[in-house]
Amino acid sequence: KFVNCDIVRVIEDITLSVVNYAENKNINIVFDTEIEEHIIKCDSSMIERAMLNLLSNAIKFTNKGGKISVYVKRLNNEVYITIEDSGIGIAKDKINEIFNRFYQISDPLKRYEEGSGIGLCIVKEIINFHGGKINVYSEVNKGTKFEIILPIYTVEKNFKNLQIRDLKQSVNLEMSDLDTK
Repeated sequence: KFVNCDIVRVIEDITLSVVNYAENKNINIVFDTEIEEHIIKCDSSMIERAMLNLLSNAIKFTNKGGKISVYVKRLNNEVYITIEDSGIGIAKDKINEIFNRFYQISDPLKRYEEGSGIGLCIVKEIINFHGGKINVYSEVNKGTKFEIILPIYTVEKNFKNLQIRDLKQSVNLEMSDLDTK
């Protein structure tokens, strides 16, 4: 359900909605942007879903006292959204596998958190549906950076999205597998 929306606000709102979950692990989340507002064609509920998955993973795999940064900028005819953490990182030989359905990096006997292994596959599909792409940069024990690149274009008519959304409910569902102890 594509509509014209302010992508900066969508990303900022979803980032701020998970701050309490990060604080429970003593992780600092920082949101920053080069642009205050930018209207693009998107399905905001799907972008929120993708961001929630990336932020949930960042929180899961960042140790206490770590940091997560979310940054939005415009470059030419694209919007760049980066989610960077100081977490455990991903081995270079595993990066090409992480978007495969049901793939999980961690040893199932030594799982850090629960999860199904389909989240990143869904993230990639959502970004693809938006005509965008997603890149991953990571180093073991230094962190991971996901870079979403979305094209800038708008829809001619803005139809009302009749889907009823409850952001808090979506956040609680996505974060339900985090250890809040």
